[in-house]
Amino acid sequence: SFVRTRAKGVLDTVVDTLEGIGPVLGINMERSVTIVAYNNYRDMSRSLPFRSQSVSESLQTEGQAWPTERVVVVLMSGSSYKGVVSHEITHILVGEASGKGYASVPAWLNEGLAEYGNLDPTPDYSRALAYGVYTRRIKPLWYLKEFSGNPDEIIISYGQSSSVVRYLVDVYGKDKMADLMSTLQETLSIDKAMTNVYGFDQHGLDTEWRYAIGLE
Repeated sequence: SFVRTRAKGVLDTVVDTLEGIGPVLGINMERSVTIVAYNNYRDMSRSLPFRSQSVSESLQTEGQAWPTERVVVVLMSGSSYKGVVSHEITHILVGEASGKGYASVPAWLNEGLAEYGNLDPTPDYSRALAYGVYTRRIKPLWYLKEFSGNPDEIIISYGQSSSVVRYLVDVYGKDKMADLMSTLQETLSIDKAMTNVYGFDQHGLDTEWRYAIGLE
C-alpha cells in the first residue's frame, strides 16, 4: 500500500541520513526516535508552535523536530518528504551530539547542519543566499542565534547558514565538527567551543566565510 511504502521510505531515509551525517557529528543513533507523519498540513499545523500569520502564510512548515523529546513530525503529502525527514532527523542528531550543550547551539549551526544532512536539498536556499548577497542583507553570524524577521530574511538566514556550515566541514574536516559538538558539552558556549576546536570564534568564522565567497 501507499502508506506502507511511504513509511518504508521514511525509515530508509533515516538510516541513510545517519550514515551521512553521523561521522560529521561523531555519533550513532543509540536511542529511538518517534516520527509522526501527517497526510495534510491542516492536521499537522495543530501540533506546531504558534508563528505569526505573515510567516505562516509565506513559509509553510513541512516538518518539526523536538530533540529533547526525540520526536519529529513530517508532512508526507509532498514529493520532498525525504528532504524534510533527513533535515529534521539531523536536528535530533545534533541534540544527541551536543548533549547538555544543545541550548548553546545557535540557529545558524543547527540549521546549517540540518541542511548539510539533507538528502534532497532545495535550491531555494542557494538562491536566497545569492539574493541576500546582492541586496547586502547578510547578517553577522552572532546575529543568527535565532532566526527572526520577515520571511525573506528567514530564508536568507537558512541559505547563509547552509553555506557557512558547508564551508566549515569542507575546509576543516568532519572530525573538527564532531569535536565541536563534544566540546560544547564542556564549554556550554559556542564561541569558547569554536576557539578551542578551530582557533577562532563566530567573529573569525564570519570573516573567513565572507572572504571565501567574495564579500567584504
